[in-house]
Amino acid sequence: MIGTLLGVIVGIGICVQAFNGELQVWSLGVAAIAVLIGFAFPITVGTFLTGVAIASPIAALLGFIFGNASSGLSALGIGVLAFGGQFVIGLVHRDQTQLRQY
Repeated sequence: MIGTLLGVIVGIGICVQAFNGELQVWSLGVAAIAVLIGFAFPITVGTFLTGVAIASPIAALLGFIFGNASSGLSALGIGVLAFGGQFVIGLVHRDQTQLRQY
C-alpha cells in the first residue's frame, strides 16, 4: 500500500515536471538509487517502481509536447530504469526465495 501510494505521488510529480519542462537529467540518478534501495525492500520499492514505470511514458509525451526534449528524454530514462530495475529485483528476489525452500 505504501509503495503504491508513493508511486502514484512520484508519478504525478514526474508528469508535472515534464509538462513544465523542469525535469532534469540528474533525476535518473535518483531513480537508480531507488532501484538499489529496492534490493533491501523489494515489495515496497517494487510497487513504487510500478507506478513510476506506468507514469513515465505519459510524462515523456507531456514533456515532448508541452515541455522540452530534455524533459521527455529524462522521463523515458526514468521509465526504463524503473522497469529494468523492477525486473532485476524480481529476478533476484525470486532466486532468493527458491534457495530458502531447500
